[in-house]
Amino acid sequence: FEGFNCDGLEVHPIGQSIAETYDVPYDDIESWFCSGYSFENILIALETAEASDMEPDQLLAMLLGSDWEQVWDEIGFINDR
Repeated sequence: FEGFNCDGLEVHPIGQSIAETYDVPYDDIESWFCSGYSFENILIALETAEASDMEPDQLLAMLLGSDWEQVWDEIGFINDR
């Protein structure tokens, strides 16, 4: 979202929608986004958290220097073919 700042003064419409859809505090979404995570990665973390026993912030931390396939493999979310 071009020009969005992380001062907490304005609510990002995509972030608000994600917060409402996944019933998580908007502040969490904003914090992850302002830490450099894309909304796409936040959505994937929330979906993965719902299907596993991991928390979204743990999954996002695991994503650093990795990709989702590696994270899913590490948490046993992907079965070997």
